[in-house]
Amino acid sequence: MVVATMAMVLLLAVTGAALLFSRLNLKSSSNLKAGSGALHAADAGIQHALAVIPVGTQFDVLLTGSVSEFPLVNGKPTLTGSLSAYTYTVVAENDTNTAGETTTEDANRVIILTSSATGPNGAKRTIKAYIGRSSVFIPPGSVYFPGQSQYIETGFNGTSFQIDGNDTVPGGSPGSGSGSPIPGISTTSSASTSQVTSSLSSNQQPLVGGRGGTPSVATTSASLVFDVNQLAQNIIASGIEGVTMQTLPSGNYSSGVWGTSMAPMITHITGNATLTGDLTGYGVLIVDGDLTVRGSFSFKGVIIALGDVDFKGSADSGQATLWGALLAKEGTTSDSMRLTVGGNAQIFYSTQTISTVVHSWGNSFPKGPKVVGWHELM
Repeated sequence: MVVATMAMVLLLAVTGAALLFSRLNLKSSSNLKAGSGALHAADAGIQHALAVIPVGTQFDVLLTGSVSEFPLVNGKPTLTGSLSAYTYTVVAENDTNTAGETTTEDANRVIILTSSATGPNGAKRTIKAYIGRSSVFIPPGSVYFPGQSQYIETGFNGTSFQIDGNDTVPGGSPGSGSGSPIPGISTTSSASTSQVTSSLSSNQQPLVGGRGGTPSVATTSASLVFDVNQLAQNIIASGIEGVTMQTLPSGNYSSGVWGTSMAPMITHITGNATLTGDLTGYGVLIVDGDLTVRGSFSFKGVIIALGDVDFKGSADSGQATLWGALLAKEGTTSDSMRLTVGGNAQIFYSTQTISTVVHSWGNSFPKGPKVVGWHELM
């Protein structure tokens, strides 16, 4: 009996210990799972922030609390969200590592996002991420035509033109480049998108290609909207007259070479411009007034139009072609911006030509945010 009792006590002790360790293992496993989930939720907070931070050259708009998703909480821009059983809070602040920087004035194009997530069983994880600006400028569309529907007007003539948001190597067919497609035409409101789409006849709709089907006309995400006029001023300010930039008066231009792939140029026309003949260019073309394109005009890079745009080729003198992107100023008064495309006009999105331009004047172009590096705070 004594031996049996001792054996039973020992067996009960071993069984109890096994159950205790099993419970501890389950609890440890549950805590590990909740902690891992909290870490992923904190990372999701960073990704959410990247999706809503506007494109730009600096982060001042975010730091001053002007981004609606990042209202000021205790004086700091703060984003909140939830994911399944987890919640996260992302706080933005300037790194202030560069002379002249303040809490709301960014100079080195780097800020800090601190994302904290909580979940079941009291799990909490915090990530500190350093955010910079991407080196790549991706336009909202091969033609970017911002403005509310009552402020813009579009017209398309004939069935020989082509607007395409598939990445294209100059001289190649649409889609010959390796970059991801963008919309053929991009607007900034759903009403404007509908207006542009309705101005295309059934025969013309297949002529506007790119991401999102046919016709490829899309509304730009709010985080990708930028001021085209400000972009023009930034580029002009970055040019060196007579070296990387030429300033021309309004007028008709039918010949010449305005930049090459080896020496791209900023061409700034201070009024209305009519471009015809065999004129070619590579770089950035900025027209302060109305832009009229005819003939076999050919340009590689970015065209910025601050007035109406009438872009047409002609059957007898060849195609008018742009490889890159056409960006128009936003209309702010009734029908203040008009876009007309027709004839043999060809407008192709091209990462090859845009990357050459950005390499030359990169700090002038608005770019999306990117993670430079991050670590978990213990």
